[in-house]
Amino acid sequence: MKFRLNSQESSLKQNSAALKKLYAAILQEAITDYLTGSGEKRDLAQAWLYGKESISAQLGFSYVCKQLQFKERELRSSLERQRQSTAVVTH
Repeated sequence: MKFRLNSQESSLKQNSAALKKLYAAILQEAITDYLTGSGEKRDLAQAWLYGKESISAQLGFSYVCKQLQFKERELRSSLERQRQSTAVVTH
């Protein structure tokens, strides 16, 4: 038996998908700025990725990771490895 989603449920699913795209875009920009940016752009990305934040910060790194079901520590470790390997190649 199939059930149809009512319009409210459908709207919630669309909003959830849109929010995940937004969170992914925020995270992607921070990663790109951190790995390839310079100056203030890189500094701001690093502060967002590694700085202290309020647990309730809705657009903070921890919150975004939670919404995307990413593990913060693993992502940060991966970023550091990538940054170090990029630094070795460029120097």
